[in-house]
Amino acid sequence: MLKKLDQWIEDLEDLEKERLKQQAVVDQTLRELKDKGYETLQMAEKALANLKTQRGEAIEEAEALIREIEQKYAEFVDPED
Repeated sequence: MLKKLDQWIEDLEDLEKERLKQQAVVDQTLRELKDKGYETLQMAEKALANLKTQRGEAIEEAEALIREIEQKYAEFVDPED
């Protein structure tokens, strides 16, 4: 009976060691996922900032083109004629 009890204790200790190993793997994986998620978030924020900049530049270019067209139209349709 004592040998059986010793074997159970040994088995339980082995199971606990295995559980700790698996928990370490899970913890490491979670840390890596968290890091990847943060990196992805940073990349998305940079991409959004770039898009906003490009949008602003496109608006400025469109406004300049509109002014140029208005000026050429005003020259073409001279009110003095």
